[in-house]
Amino acid sequence: MTQWTLDIPEDLDRDVRKFLDSHRELGDISEFVRDAVARELFRRTLGDVRRQHEDMTEDEAMVLANEAVAWARADRS
Repeated sequence: MTQWTLDIPEDLDRDVRKFLDSHRELGDISEFVRDAVARELFRRTLGDVRRQHEDMTEDEAMVLANEAVAWARADRS
């Protein structure tokens, strides 16, 4: 595992600790940050994919999705 050193504004630190405390999760700041970073990476990646395919019609998207599902379900043994 890698360790990060972050500079966080005091008010944000206080808000996060207060939030985690109110949800009985105090001391789990690392997990909170890991989850937040993972969600943000997913959100930005999804935005990138949407921008790359914004000219695709709904029918083209369905064909692509069906091909992906068929590929994933194919027997690979």
